[in-house]
Amino acid sequence: VVAYRMVKLTRLEGGVAQLTLNTTRYLVAPQLLLQGLPPHRVRQFQSEGSATLSLAVGSPYPRSAEVKEQFGSLVVAEERPEQPIPVQSELTAHITLGG
Repeated sequence: VVAYRMVKLTRLEGGVAQLTLNTTRYLVAPQLLLQGLPPHRVRQFQSEGSATLSLAVGSPYPRSAEVKEQFGSLVVAEERPEQPIPVQSELTAHITLGG
């Protein structure tokens, strides 16, 4: 998988920066390396994510983050080419560090 990320500074106020991060992933091999999948080929693949981070200027870690990740794929097992298998995952998280 190759990932492209774009980071934007969306706000700077009171010594706190707000950043947005958008990620798009592209599959470079015809298989997914996920445990439990039979031998297969990927027919469709889509993976995107976004995050908003609040970061105090000069701090190496964000104060908080909102993260959303989505992944979807359609794979065709070698022993059952007429029955594609959908594989998907979604993650939403809110992270707060410090007070």
